Amino acid sequence: MAESKIKQIIKDHYLVNNQQMTSFDLHLTNLGGESRSYDHDLWLNLNDEFKISKWYINFVDAQKPSEFDLIVSGALSLLELHGVSYIFHMTLREVESFVRDDNSTPIVKELFRYQKFFDEFLGRLIQNATNSLFLKSGMEIQVWDIISYEQKIQASQSFVDKINILLKTTFSGQVKLVNVEESKIIIDFGPFNVRQNYFVPLLEGMTHYVQLSFSSTDINLVAQ
Repeated sequence: MAESKIKQIIKDHYLVNNQQMTSFDLHLTNLGGESRSYDHDLWLNLNDEFKISKWYINFVDAQKPSEFDLIVSGALSLLELHGVSYIFHMTLREVESFVRDDNSTPIVKELFRYQKFFDEFLGRLIQNATNSLFLKSGMEIQVWDIISYEQKIQASQSFVDKINILLKTTFSGQVKLVNVEESKIIIDFGPFNVRQNYFVPLLEGMTHYVQLSFSSTDINLVAQ
C-alpha cells in the first residue's frame, strides 16, 4: 500500500531521519508562537537563487502527523516548489488542499481554527527569511552614530538598492529612498501588493539587517 502524500513529505523532512544537516541558514524555535500548541523547531537552507533547498522539523511522530504537522509541512513544501516569494500569495485553504491524497476529501477538520497559527507562522518565517536573505547577500558594517549625514544618505541609498535587487529576485515591486531623519530611514514602497499582516514582518526583517549593518538598534525603517 502506497504511503500517503503527507506522510511521505514528513518522512523526507523528519530531522531524525536527516541528521546530516549540520549547517543551516535559518532556525526557528517553537513554531507554535503565541498559541504554544506546536512546540517544534524548523531548520531551513536557502540556495543561491534564494529558494528553499532543504528544510527539516523535529516532528514528534512521523507516522501519526498532527493537523499542525500537515499545515506546516504543506506550506513549506509549496514554498520549496514555487519559491520564497510565494509566501505572500499562499492561503491556508491551498495548503490543506495540497497535502490531500483525495481532492474531494478534506484532511484538516475545522480549518478556520488554524488561521491565526498559519498567519503567525508565515509572519515569523517572512521576518527571519528576509533577514537571512540580506545576510547572505553580504554586509558592510558602519557605525551610524559617527558617520556624517552625507554618508548616512549614501549608505541608506545603498541599502535601498540592495532591497530592490532582492525584491526583483524574490518578491515583487521596487522601493525608493525618501529621506533620512536622525535614526529614521524613510522608504517609499509604492504599490507594494502585500497584506499588512505580512508586510510588517517583512519590514521587521529588513530593519534587523539595517541595525546590524549600522551597529545601532535605534535605527528604524519607516514605510511610506
